[in-house]
Amino acid sequence: MEDDFSSKLTKLREFKAMEYRIDSLKQKGIDAKITVNIIKESFFPEDSTKNITLAFIEEDLGFAGSTAFIVKYDRDQKKIISVKKSTE
Repeated sequence: MEDDFSSKLTKLREFKAMEYRIDSLKQKGIDAKITVNIIKESFFPEDSTKNITLAFIEEDLGFAGSTAFIVKYDRDQKKIISVKKSTE
């Protein structure tokens, strides 16, 4: 499951844009990287009766970090069901 989710995750338009941004920052000498944290069971109340996995895609600049977007993956349907920009 995680390999399928990871594969779909890295093909997202939002993920590709973030990779491009990170590469640009690295070229400017900033130690930037993408961090992906996967939570197997969603803790959001609206997902309580569903088989949802979450991925938090974070931008780590070394001196600061933030969640860029949150991805929901339905393990029953084996597909990404939402990509939401973080409001942090």
